[in-house]
Amino acid sequence: MNKLHLNDLRGLPGEEIIRPGLIDLEQKKVTLEALLVAIASNRLRNYGLLNCDDTDIPEDAEIQLYHLLALKHENPYGQYRSYQNRLTKFENALDHRMTQAQRA
Repeated sequence: MNKLHLNDLRGLPGEEIIRPGLIDLEQKKVTLEALLVAIASNRLRNYGLLNCDDTDIPEDAEIQLYHLLALKHENPYGQYRSYQNRLTKFENALDHRMTQAQRA
């Protein structure tokens, strides 16, 4: 499997969330972006974008994300679903990009 670099994220939907999330998670910061990266950690690790141990990944990232959103938004569920949808679009686009790279 080909490994990606941060530059390979250019143009993917959600890049603006994932890129800072990778940095935040590496620095062990609990941010919305880091929690989204934690949720997608297996896929990101498979593509070589995430190099931290499982002990650095919050087990309850989805619950922490929801609680963080509840502190900032009147409708945390709507925000949670919105971020989950953005993450799914990012993951699908990343998979597509990797498939295209393997065919080339």
